Amino acid sequence: MHTSNELSELHPFKSLVTGILISSVLTLFLYAGITLSCNYLLKVTLTLLGIIIISSLIFWISLKHDYMSDLVDITSSTVAFDFRFSRSGYVASISKVLKRIIPFIGALATLSGMLLLLWALPAFIINMLTTEKNSGNYVLISVFLMSMIICTAYFFSNREQFTTVTSIISFFAGILIGIIGMNKILIRFIS
Repeated sequence: MHTSNELSELHPFKSLVTGILISSVLTLFLYAGITLSCNYLLKVTLTLLGIIIISSLIFWISLKHDYMSDLVDITSSTVAFDFRFSRSGYVASISKVLKRIIPFIGALATLSGMLLLLWALPAFIINMLTTEKNSGNYVLISVFLMSMIICTAYFFSNREQFTTVTSIISFFAGILIGIIGMNKILIRFIS
């Protein structure tokens, strides 16, 4: 009989493949985003900040709307027993739409904040420290370091899947193979 720990544990080959897939996709994602941000730093930063601000405002308005709606319901039920606060159909429909899209608005704001940290901040540092000629090398170095850090964080957050020493070594070998392989592909593709 298999227990839940045996089902979730990764064997060495699966650990290797998991490391290669995670690091390759992450490397490609970070490289594309940081390169785009290096070329259009102001536009990317302003777009992401605008999305964060607009999403936060919609979220705040929704919270205030819910608070005022609850306050009106409590007041109408306790103070004036036969008084019914009539809402127009327009206000009720806005309330229903806001309640349905709030999780997506929160996810959009969170994703934009993460992209601001993962793409725009390294691009800003690279643009401040380098010239345009050698910025490609620094982009590759920053992508390598960030991919290693994120993949290591993935390893520690899913530590229970890697029970044997061989699966741990296979996972980190997969990470290095994925990152270095994707960097080689990107270098050949760009030059």
